[in-house]
Amino acid sequence: MAEKKKAGLGLLPRLYLGVFIPILIAFIIIGMMIFFTWNLGGVRVPSLKDIGSGSLKELSTISLRESKASMDKLGERIIQEKALSVASQMEVFIKLNSKMRKEDLMKDPWLKEIAVQKVGETGYTAIHDNKGVNYFHTNPQIVGTDLHQLAERLPAFWKILEKSLTGPASGYYDWKDADGKIRPKYMYLTPVKETPFIVASTTYIEEFSRPSKAIEEKMRQIE
Repeated sequence: MAEKKKAGLGLLPRLYLGVFIPILIAFIIIGMMIFFTWNLGGVRVPSLKDIGSGSLKELSTISLRESKASMDKLGERIIQEKALSVASQMEVFIKLNSKMRKEDLMKDPWLKEIAVQKVGETGYTAIHDNKGVNYFHTNPQIVGTDLHQLAERLPAFWKILEKSLTGPASGYYDWKDADGKIRPKYMYLTPVKETPFIVASTTYIEEFSRPSKAIEEKMRQIE
């Protein structure tokens, strides 16, 4: 007489119980860890999604900060190079016209074109001497002005300019626009060799870091 088959689970059910169900449970646990935040006895356990999102935001913030700093440094370099370039051009022009009287030299349209050049989008170069008197400027009303007069009204600006009376100088200062908005400017000043003249090159530093600020604003909108 044939033996009775032992009652029990077949291979497929055992496979489900031994393999697939544990895998399913593992996926459920992992999913809960990824997408849900738990509060265990007053201790908040953030989800992996939150941790990843926070890390990504932090990384983005650091990257944007470093990007802005790099763009600002590039802007400083561009402003400096413009000052050095104008100083070099003025030096050559003055040497080639060494027989001209100072009064006539200061009225020369070619020298004026060299002295006042555009910097960035809205900046410019200007010329004063080692006594602080301006000779070339985009604003005709400033030409001939003793810049010492700005010491009280624009102390940060004057502090940088005063240093230029004895050698190269640079730094940041706040400038108030016509609409009342205050924005930082960067200025670099360098002497024209073998002359009493000094070239000042300045513009708003945000002109160079604007792309990184635009990206930052876009990220805030996404958040």
